[in-house]
Amino acid sequence: MVASREQTDSPAVATADGEALPGRTRREARRRWERRHHGPVPRDFSPLTRGKPILALCVLALLLFAALFAAVVGSLQDLRLVAANRYQSMKAVTELDRVLLALTDAETGQRGYLLTGKPAYLAPFENAQHDARRRLDAARALLPSGDAQGPAMRDLSSRLPQKLAELRATVDLYRRGERQKALATVSADTGKRIMDAIRQDVRFLVEGQQRRVRLASQALYEKSRWGMA
Repeated sequence: MVASREQTDSPAVATADGEALPGRTRREARRRWERRHHGPVPRDFSPLTRGKPILALCVLALLLFAALFAAVVGSLQDLRLVAANRYQSMKAVTELDRVLLALTDAETGQRGYLLTGKPAYLAPFENAQHDARRRLDAARALLPSGDAQGPAMRDLSSRLPQKLAELRATVDLYRRGERQKALATVSADTGKRIMDAIRQDVRFLVEGQQRRVRLASQALYEKSRWGMA
């Protein structure tokens, strides 16, 4: 009865492969396992020890997921920044184009009034002058501060008032009855030279904004390539 009780109460020894060691006592079970496997029973092979590789794999998986998540978030932020810069640059290009359009409308109104004397041409002339100033202010606000295109914008900002003043001067001469003098002022091509310089300024600014968008998009593409490599 005593032997059977010891056999029942004695705990089994866990082997490396999870096999329970039979025997009446732990010591006897250990001896049998050593004879069978020609070696000592592992001293520490608890369920916690057996779970360490799985835990390490879980930690590694979490670290990889965190790194991937950070890379995705960073890429999305970069993409959002490029999209915002692209929108700002394209809006600046639109405003610059409208500056030229407004000046062309102002010239059309000026010439129509000088040739016909009809006041109907003065309303588009006045509206175009106001619109040209407003469009230039909008384009100036959209361009980055300290940008390399700053000198061209300063030149454009100084030439626009000169062009508007030339247009206004010819209209005022005609109103005072000096039609021939007004036409002679137009024929002197002073306004044309100013307008040609304005077109060059606008072209330079537009090309700069387009180049800015292209370089930012290329940089984002290269970054995403290295991130996936």
